[in-house]
Amino acid sequence: MQDRETLTLLAKNSIAKKSLGQNFLIDPEALATIVQALDLKRGEPVLEIGPGIGFLTELLIESGAQVTAVELDDNLVTRLKNTFGKKLNVVHKNFLDYDLNEYGPEKFKVVGNIPYHITTPIFTHLFGEVGEPHSWSHKITRVAMTIQYEVALRLVAHPGEKDYSRLTLLSNYFTHAKLEKKLPQDSFLPAPKVRSAIVSLDPLPVPPIECTDLKLLRHLIQLGFGSRRKMLKNTLHSIESQIDITLDDLLRSCGISIGARAEDLPLSKFAALTDAVAKAKGAFKK
Repeated sequence: MQDRETLTLLAKNSIAKKSLGQNFLIDPEALATIVQALDLKRGEPVLEIGPGIGFLTELLIESGAQVTAVELDDNLVTRLKNTFGKKLNVVHKNFLDYDLNEYGPEKFKVVGNIPYHITTPIFTHLFGEVGEPHSWSHKITRVAMTIQYEVALRLVAHPGEKDYSRLTLLSNYFTHAKLEKKLPQDSFLPAPKVRSAIVSLDPLPVPPIECTDLKLLRHLIQLGFGSRRKMLKNTLHSIESQIDITLDDLLRSCGISIGARAEDLPLSKFAALTDAVAKAKGAFKK
């Protein structure tokens, strides 16, 4: 592993493109933590998102992993090919446009120091939406990424906490998330204005809930968090005309306080609420 001084010098000699959210990770310990979080075995396939100059790529290759890197920047694609040659397979594409079914392995891990402004799109590109997994999501065995610290807190939040959000529920539906390490801003060059963290995501073999109408579940989550400071019964008022029961009674039937907000409900309670709404809608139609 190269030392921080060398990584800093190499990063200074490269022009980070602000439009692509490029911030080069120059902290050797942080890079090693990402690799450790992947728990790699020799010969294991790894898909790297946005390898940049290739600091993390180098460690992945040294671990014995079979690395495929998806990079959008023309100049960096050329640099990566020149630096690593046949040791690295480079895909010149925007990751959000990359069909992961084109990536050959039946099982693989994903890693990246990703652009923070597209963290949620990257998560949904990897896994999908609640009730609508991508056809490749079952192939992913672990993910390790650097993301904005505040977003990392959302991934690992619990009901009732201020960071609990729609992203938390999406993460809970597909994965078990863990905050591996908080990173200071000077871990990067150029230093971002926000704090950063390394997170790992272990995909769940099956969703942790059962629900009669997953489309309705997504809709209720969207309504609930649309005005997160409002009580749930107020954010759901648009469905009251479609059910044969008052919202207060509906919430009570699910064991949910009538003063509850969306941020108070675990995914299992949203599923129970969805089932109750679906049942009440059916009774109303009769």
